[in-house]
Amino acid sequence: MKNIKFNYIEYWEKVSEKIREKYRSSESKKTVFVFDEIESKNEFIKNSFYSFLNNDILFLTLDEFREKIFIASKILLSLDRSFFLLYDMLNSEKFGQQRKFLKIDTYFDFKEFGVNFFNYFRDINIYRIDKISNIYNWQKEHIKIYEELKLGFDEILAVGNYLPEIWLDAEENFNDEFLKHYEQIIFVDIDNFPKLYVDIIKNKLSFEDIEFYMQISKNNYDEENLKIMDIDLPDINKDRIKTLSLYNVEGSKKSMFSLAEMLTDENKKYKKTYIFSPNVSENKYHEIFPNLFQRPSDIRFVDTELFKFLEVFNEIIESIEIVYENDIIIKLNSIMKAFDSKIFRIYYNIDNRSKNILYKEILEKNYQFISCAILNDVLSKKLQYGNGEYFIKFKNTIESILNDIKTIYNSMNTVFFINVFKNIVFKNIKPEKENNFLFYNYKNKNMFSTITEILRGLYIEAAYIESINKKNIGKFLYGYLFEKLSDVSFKVDVVNESLYTIEDSYKARFSKYRDEYKNKMIDKEYSDIGYFLDVINDNYPKISQNKSIFTNNQLKTFGMPTDDDLRNIEKKKFLQNIFAFNNITFFTYADESEKVEFSPFIEEIKLKYGIEEKSPMDNKIYLEFLKNRFMYENEKTKKEERAEFHFEREDNSVFNKDILRLGAYDLNNLTKCNLSYYFSNIKSIEEVSYNETPELLTPLYIGNLLHDGMEEILKATKEKLENGDFSIDEKTIIDIFRKIVNKDISKKIPEFFVRYYLCIIIPKFVRNIKNFYNEMETKYKGVKIKKICIEEKAESKENFIDINGIKAQLSGKVDLWIEFLDRDPVIYDHKTGNSTEGQLEFYSVALFGDSQKAEKYIFNVWDGEIKDANTDKITKESIENTIRDFFINKIIMMSAPNKKGIYSNCKECQYKKICNRG
Repeated sequence: MKNIKFNYIEYWEKVSEKIREKYRSSESKKTVFVFDEIESKNEFIKNSFYSFLNNDILFLTLDEFREKIFIASKILLSLDRSFFLLYDMLNSEKFGQQRKFLKIDTYFDFKEFGVNFFNYFRDINIYRIDKISNIYNWQKEHIKIYEELKLGFDEILAVGNYLPEIWLDAEENFNDEFLKHYEQIIFVDIDNFPKLYVDIIKNKLSFEDIEFYMQISKNNYDEENLKIMDIDLPDINKDRIKTLSLYNVEGSKKSMFSLAEMLTDENKKYKKTYIFSPNVSENKYHEIFPNLFQRPSDIRFVDTELFKFLEVFNEIIESIEIVYENDIIIKLNSIMKAFDSKIFRIYYNIDNRSKNILYKEILEKNYQFISCAILNDVLSKKLQYGNGEYFIKFKNTIESILNDIKTIYNSMNTVFFINVFKNIVFKNIKPEKENNFLFYNYKNKNMFSTITEILRGLYIEAAYIESINKKNIGKFLYGYLFEKLSDVSFKVDVVNESLYTIEDSYKARFSKYRDEYKNKMIDKEYSDIGYFLDVINDNYPKISQNKSIFTNNQLKTFGMPTDDDLRNIEKKKFLQNIFAFNNITFFTYADESEKVEFSPFIEEIKLKYGIEEKSPMDNKIYLEFLKNRFMYENEKTKKEERAEFHFEREDNSVFNKDILRLGAYDLNNLTKCNLSYYFSNIKSIEEVSYNETPELLTPLYIGNLLHDGMEEILKATKEKLENGDFSIDEKTIIDIFRKIVNKDISKKIPEFFVRYYLCIIIPKFVRNIKNFYNEMETKYKGVKIKKICIEEKAESKENFIDINGIKAQLSGKVDLWIEFLDRDPVIYDHKTGNSTEGQLEFYSVALFGDSQKAEKYIFNVWDGEIKDANTDKITKESIENTIRDFFINKIIMMSAPNKKGIYSNCKECQYKKICNRG
């Protein structure tokens, strides 16, 4: 009969010491120790009297124990290879119906289902579930698909004599022959065992002596089923736990500053101080207080500059629309976002002017896509101008980005892809150099080694990957690699031992300070303090979500772990971690706006031990603290109100140019906000705010389509118009608009939306343009026309206004103006929406020296309305006064609010980030 013993250890005791005390004087047996995780195993070996090299002692984690007692006669498949095999099967015609039901189009759509599929059958086996009953209809549908796929998958596995490694835990694979050399087995602090393991441990293992050491209350552990039942808070041992403190701060930021303010004083009282956080890799303490904290030793790859660079690449690759004649076409939005990435700009040497060119020359012309062909088309004229060199540099930069993306996308096999990836990512990169921008602040080569190891794994899996991805192999490989990198972390060298390091709170009991002195009589020399940050409901204990297909009630019926079971494990680990210290301090907070709540478990601890909440610093002290560390006295910075802000320029020397050309939009800008005009036209500041490229139907594209079409239509009929013939062929209008739309497919509009333009928008334009020609015939039939100007410049003389040697010239491009022999000229502006106030008066002044000299009309092509625009809001004198006031006045005022106090002009201003408006 088996001799099974259970030993229970207090949370503040050391497991290795308790086992050591028991076996120190007795004759040791050949023993197998099994631990829940590698940290427990390593900590035990370090602090026990057993030698790691002792052949009579075997140390195993639970995963290693699993590999020892389950031996398969088949070829084991890794989880990745199992995934590839199942996905390949699911892609076959036989399982098309199931694939459609699951909405799986790509491997990345499949991943979550694949995890659930393999876990489902593993759980059915290890929890000994013979029959699935009392389930809902939606569950029946999924289980039916699971069973159908399992039948097909088993056939494939049988052909190759395969077994997914995740399904190794099975009674038919049990074999403990390797362990028969040992006399006893001790399970050290393993919380819950599946039913299959319970049965094997109690009935099938060859050991007669089996022991369990559990750091938990005896009343909380189910010895029959080897699982935690509940978690009770223990009565504190006053000899071990000196103090328990709870600080209620106002948010995580204040917690950081409060801790920094407290550490100096606390350091005088305690020999050792340790700080823990559940989100250690995300904390920025070392950036705010570099003289107090150092960067975490465990770094998540997603927090590195290199990952941010790869993430930008991933977004661009995902945005590829089409590959046409060896030229990839990419959504312009992804390139705009890439230009917002600092690390991406550094890598490709992109400056603000490049971003401005991309915006002004491509985005504002309503292109939604970018490619090398589009780039050449858009910049063809610019490359011939005086500043052509800079446009050439810009063009080369964009082409370099597109070519890198194209090379990845067009990778034909895994080996080629790996070489391309290395060349792009590690081009001119030497990880050992401290100043390397992608490996900044990581003095060792761990990150480089981590990536290299993952690439090696990708090479090993190459045959499987290529077998299921016949098309777009490069795009798949990059997405697969990016997903792998998203989950990794690595260690960096600790730079300065004198600085505090914030460690992972769930590993507190395994930290370096847990040496033998912890079991000696505690005095001031050995006293320590543990700070636990962000003690909120989401973190302590962590909330575990049920990812099973079953509900919690069903899980309980089947004997599988419920949310409460998983939460109890987290509670137990939390108690183990905090009670590793003699003095314990929590920082907690709640924030309704961020949906952050106090932890009920901490509330339970507070009530159990009578902890009084403290506030580390009030707002007055907090502000003084910030001021002393981060601010300096400056009289100019004391004025917080920006409503009456004005900008003083030093002198007028900045205006001393030959000619200052002023367009209608410039005048409008100058009238509404001096500062915006100053930034744009005088200082030429290129730091602008961009909107994303719109998709589908856009007013901007419709406006551009209209102007391009009207220009071509008017030019095609110009000779007839000058001869007094206002007739127009409907086919001419249709052909011109169709030609423009067809040219813009895959450049400015998605191909699937073209039909809307051809069938809805263009016929609408045709009707309204015919009406426009009919209206002109009514007005001007029999009138002698001197000349017709289409999309031509309207410029005043250079001496329109001369102030202190500064000459201003009015300049603009007019959609259509007609001069007659015996009557005043007429100006037309074509719109699809609202017009700029005073625009046509401005053109009249520029062309004829008087705002009332010409008749003025706005033709709204969208609704077919021809609106009389003859107003007196803008005159030659008002334009002169606006310019004169700006030139003479040394105060440049910002936009004034409207009657409701709203700065409406600021909302769309490109400089709103600079002046903090809008």
